Amino acid sequence: MIPRLGPDLPNITVVYEIRSMKKNRIWKVVAAVAIALSLCINTAVLPVMAEQILPHPDPIFTGKMGLTYENSQSVKADLKLPSTFGVEDAPNILLVMLDDVGLSTV
Repeated sequence: MIPRLGPDLPNITVVYEIRSMKKNRIWKVVAAVAIALSLCINTAVLPVMAEQILPHPDPIFTGKMGLTYENSQSVKADLKLPSTFGVEDAPNILLVMLDDVGLSTV
């Protein structure tokens, strides 16, 4: 027998079940909104990421092509190396670091 609080008061278990049903409903709504937002964000971000073309297309050739190499002019690429590129009188050292290499690959 389920105890009652009084003649006009509802059952304790009924009140608890109603509260838990409301909490479950709230969590279902929160989960549905989160899923919908994640789908909307993914579809909004993908076109922006797709604008980058890989591999990058070759630059347009601006040199002059003649019938022989003497009549042709090449255009050198503008490579801008940083001022700290390389060290003067640097030693020739090759360091090889291997990780997770089994005995069969040695």
